[in-house]
Parts: sequence; C-alpha cells; structure tokens
Amino acid sequence: MARPLQRPETADLHDGDATGAPSIQLADAASLQGDNPVRRMQRELAVAMSGAGEPRWSARRTLGFVVLTNGLFWAALIWGAAKL
Repeated sequence: MARPLQRPETADLHDGDATGAPSIQLADAASLQGDNPVRRMQRELAVAMSGAGEPRWSARRTLGFVVLTNGLFWAALIWGAAKL
C-alpha cells in the first residue's frame, strides 16, 4: 500500500514527459460550445446582476403594504377580542 503522498509505481500520470507532470490540454472553440452547468450559471448570474429581471416594488410601496396588512391584522384581532 502506498503512502498518501507517494505515487504508486504502476500509475502512468504523464504522457512520456521527463518531468512526470500531467499533460495540459487547452480548450478549443468546440469544447466551449454547448450548454454546460458553468455557462448556464454564468448567464443566470449576469441576468440577475444586470437588473433586467422582473420589475420590483419601490421601498415606499413595500413599507406601505407591510404597515397596511399588519394594521388590518391587529385591528381585526382587537375587534374580535372585544366581541368576546
């Protein structure tokens, strides 16, 4: 059994290079085309960061919605408790 940092003698990790380093294969145009998870995530991130998605409410509308719904909730709760 080989030690963790020791390469087994039978492993052929290089293509005949004298240094024993694995060979590096450069990407070409054909390997970059197509739909892979990395490209899809980059496109989704670009769309999300550009702000071109769905329109959002302003901060005033959001605050008004929260105040109105919570006010109605508490008013209904107090009215219901008064009827008991």
